[in-house]
Amino acid sequence: MALPPLPDDDSASLVYYYHHYYYYYYYHYYYPHHHHYYHYYDCDYAKAHGVEHATDDLQQPPRQAALELLVKRIKKIDKAYYERGMKAVETYTVGGADDVSSLEKALAMCVHAEQAFTTSLRRLGSTFATTTTQELDAQELNFEELGWMGYLVEAIAQICRDKGDASNAARYYERLKGYDYCRTKPSYQMCTNYLYMNLIVLYRNQLQRPDLARTIYDEAVSLTHAGQRVLKWKNEWQLVPHIRPEIRSLPFWDAPETDLPQREFLEEHAATFKRDLLAFLAHPEFGKSFSQGDYHLINTGSWGEHHIFQNRKWSPACEKVIHHTCQLLSQRPELIGRVPGYPGNEREPDTNEIGYYALGPGAKLNPHVGLVNTRIFCQVGLVVPEGSYLRVGAGVPRAWAKEGQVMCFEDSFEHAAWNNGTEVRYVLLTSPYHPDLGKPEFSSKVPMPKKQTEEL
Repeated sequence: MALPPLPDDDSASLVYYYHHYYYYYYYHYYYPHHHHYYHYYDCDYAKAHGVEHATDDLQQPPRQAALELLVKRIKKIDKAYYERGMKAVETYTVGGADDVSSLEKALAMCVHAEQAFTTSLRRLGSTFATTTTQELDAQELNFEELGWMGYLVEAIAQICRDKGDASNAARYYERLKGYDYCRTKPSYQMCTNYLYMNLIVLYRNQLQRPDLARTIYDEAVSLTHAGQRVLKWKNEWQLVPHIRPEIRSLPFWDAPETDLPQREFLEEHAATFKRDLLAFLAHPEFGKSFSQGDYHLINTGSWGEHHIFQNRKWSPACEKVIHHTCQLLSQRPELIGRVPGYPGNEREPDTNEIGYYALGPGAKLNPHVGLVNTRIFCQVGLVVPEGSYLRVGAGVPRAWAKEGQVMCFEDSFEHAAWNNGTEVRYVLLTSPYHPDLGKPEFSSKVPMPKKQTEEL
């Protein structure tokens, strides 16, 4: 649906715009690359799904005015949070004084917006219910108000998580669950997966409450919607929204038990990969080209990436500085090819990704989960200072023992990484398709990297 431009004034057009168009949700965890992507849908969506209080007429102008003010405040919050995110993307570093100040500012704006809206509705009196609690109850809100209030509560939960305040993050995610917030979303399944996954990961790790994590998991897998099970998780560690239950699930794909031909290839050429990495880091242009869209996965320190191969395109660095690496990788169909008949839907990635990943000294990649179970991550350590670890699933953390070591794992399982060393840890990451999907083949849609050019 094409959208008119957002009005910035206080005219009737603003009331009309927000009455008829509605935010979907951040999508920021999954693609999330975590700039805010806004999705809208018409109020007719609510009516089509039998929501009692959805309306096209402004039957309650005072309440609508209060909602309009809340929406304007949310726009300002989004702008502040987006600007903070852009700095994190560009510097691939979070946790500094300016970053903490930006989060505190955004959080204060959120709390003020919630308090002001709550006060306004209480003064007006609720049409649907009354309560004496400090926080608004879902029964006090019509469908449109619930969507916006849930959006705000979700933003508070995300900011608390970014600040490392796991206790309050969990509290606000619990509020979303109590609101049944995901019923306001066109993608009920994706929203539900995101909500319950965040709660499970927070309770199990930061809050050290595996009992609560298990309770939330049992509740999640029992949910039904339109007569069907909402989440088809296979176990409490593999919390992806899109899962193929027929293929194998292994946290680590270790040799010789598993059939991954790229493992031996990556080990064999590790010295070449490292030599190109060092040339890449020394290059005046590419050495500064790391960025990070997934900055929310760390609370302090730096975590950057440079995509060598993504969206069927090769990095310009292939021509100028990492020619040998790109040529080697381009010869492997399991790394850049496609599996016939895959992807099966728009959620499944249709190409692999390859890139350098840098984890700064003292940085920790918080526990998180991928999007699908149809790929295997294979990393080869190129610079691995002592104190670098990777944990996948319920297993014990594995240390990077030496350069050239390859670790293959499924990112569909909860995983985390950290660097307790004094130098940056660099790995080359590849993401071949799960071998149970079939044999990959070269595709005419995937070009070969350009040949090396001479530097001036």
